[in-house]
Amino acid sequence: MIDTIMKDGFCIECGAKEEDGLSCWEQLGYLLAWEQNNPKLYALHFWTVSRYMLQHPSNFRRMCSNKKIIP
Repeated sequence: MIDTIMKDGFCIECGAKEEDGLSCWEQLGYLLAWEQNNPKLYALHFWTVSRYMLQHPSNFRRMCSNKKIIP
């Protein structure tokens, strides 16, 4: 499971404030669900996920190492 680490209500990587007790990863999940329910937002999927991954590089490295992309 990938998740962001929140400390004192803020993400340690991007600095975003926790909203309604949700971490950045959980907030991303809501955005992705919104995309799925609104076809006009499909075109933004790449940008949504890319922005999250750029702001949370430790998650990207963890995902890649699980797939043996990074030695």
